Amino acid sequence: MAKETVSIITKLGARRATRVAEQIEAFLLSQGKGVVREAVGPEVGLVVVLGGDGTLLHVAEAAYRYDAPILGVNLGGLGYLTEIKVEEVEGVLLDFFSHRATIEERMLLEVTHHDHKGQVVSNHIALNEIAILRGPYGKVINIPTWADNSFLTTYRGDGLIIATPTGSTAYNLSAGGPILHPILETMILTPVCPFALSARPILLPAEMVLRVGMEASIEQSEDYSISPPPLYVEIDGRMICGVLPGHTLEIKRAERRLKLLSSPSSGYFQILREKLGWAGHLST
Repeated sequence: MAKETVSIITKLGARRATRVAEQIEAFLLSQGKGVVREAVGPEVGLVVVLGGDGTLLHVAEAAYRYDAPILGVNLGGLGYLTEIKVEEVEGVLLDFFSHRATIEERMLLEVTHHDHKGQVVSNHIALNEIAILRGPYGKVINIPTWADNSFLTTYRGDGLIIATPTGSTAYNLSAGGPILHPILETMILTPVCPFALSARPILLPAEMVLRVGMEASIEQSEDYSISPPPLYVEIDGRMICGVLPGHTLEIKRAERRLKLLSSPSSGYFQILREKLGWAGHLST
């Protein structure tokens, strides 16, 4: 039996999002559906996100954990992920509960942080990207990288982005990486301000397992308050942890995909044209 409870997540401090949330909640209750606000749990069968892409990214991992599709309503600026217009929401909800909605499945990345003893420190899911960035010292960092236990290279520079096709239009694009259609399955490795001009983005098969780390020869305290870590890991724009010498990150395709409800009126290429300012008409 399908789960009939809907979670409504709103952008923090956005008055319009709060007003729209109240309207959607009233509509769902009139349809006999359960509603929870600002939380995602095992009882939730659909997550409605009101805000921009940042709001959706904030809740993506929880939606993935409970295998709940996301309906993203664009109240923010970019809207690559939150593509559904406010006036479309009720129709899309009716389509979803009658199994007529269009749902795209997006590849995610799973990253596991291991300490110098090989013990698991943390585990996270990324929809857009995992960014390994230099710490506060402002020095060039070295990031040894392996793909399926074969040494790839040591990236030298300000960092390294490992992005999904969905995330190709985010940090990856700003760093000079390519745009990929979001339903593709591949990993994009894009260096951030590389020391060598020959360091270029590379696409790897989604089946590969990446291992990246930091050279263990650098002396570093385990106490971040005494000596900040030389590397930081950001997942979908949120700083997750520091990486110390000898620590490694294992990055692979997540077991399942994230489900996103599509707009009935806007296709991917239309959204791309609008957001990137590409020519929007055919020459005659």
